[in-house]
Amino acid sequence: MTELSTTIGFRINLNKVALESREEARRKRFFWVWMLLYFMVLGAILAWGYRYHEDINAKLAERRQRLADINAELSQLQKSPRYVSEEDVRVLAALEQNRLLWTPKLAALAEVIPAKAVYTKMSYDQDRNLFQLEGLTEVRKDQKELDFVLALIDSIRADSTLSADFLDVDFDFSKHINVGEQRVLEFGLVCKVRSPEASASSSEPQMMVVE
Repeated sequence: MTELSTTIGFRINLNKVALESREEARRKRFFWVWMLLYFMVLGAILAWGYRYHEDINAKLAERRQRLADINAELSQLQKSPRYVSEEDVRVLAALEQNRLLWTPKLAALAEVIPAKAVYTKMSYDQDRNLFQLEGLTEVRKDQKELDFVLALIDSIRADSTLSADFLDVDFDFSKHINVGEQRVLEFGLVCKVRSPEASASSSEPQMMVVE
């Protein structure tokens, strides 16, 4: 009886140890499976993050290169004679808008100058609102040089088209020069032009400025 009890107890202990060993082995397998899954997921996340980072860097590099190319093209374009800046567009628009207003002015200037005289230069100082005229005329023995210039000034002042924007016309210079074998008189006039503010409030049309 005692021997039987000992045998049964020994078998029970062996079964308990075997169960505990299997449970320990199962826990270890479970642990390593989860560790494997964890590292696989972590590796996938790191790989995705690395690829995403590389894609972002590639796109940034592409955009930087495109911006550099655009800046280079703009710099090259600005150096080209075909380049038209925003300021050029505004100036051209102003010229187009007001060019018809110059037509009667130039026609009137052509009408008041004597037949044997010509204009050689016209310029405008926008800062001082001064329109400058230069020209040539023949030298006549029966006429003083200032008489011609003063007569032209009076004609400009008397013309209604010109006087609308020329507030005053003054003598600038006169001198004798030789053109080929002919001696001629070179003269210059300075016309004070109505300011844009004054022209805007006047009933007369505003004079266009041509430089």
